[in-house]
Amino acid sequence: MIDQREWLGHIEPNPMVLKLKELAEEYHRVTEIYDRKVCTGWDERDQCAMPQTTVQRSLVTVNATRCFAELSIKAKEFGISASALRKAISEFR
Repeated sequence: MIDQREWLGHIEPNPMVLKLKELAEEYHRVTEIYDRKVCTGWDERDQCAMPQTTVQRSLVTVNATRCFAELSIKAKEFGISASALRKAISEFR
């Protein structure tokens, strides 16, 4: 008798793809939390905090760079390149 998963062509998710999604979600979550603390603007379309001054933009840029660097280290532990992580982050939403 054929197992339903076999019959339907069940495909196990790729662990690397799942990890990329997890890291991209973490990047957006962590940076948005920080952005909401320092930014006075709000983007209605994307429902996220937006910097209104050059100081705010500088702060969010430094934080985003730091966050990406930390996540790149985690990604490397799973054999994921920084460029693959950057692509996953940009395609997340």
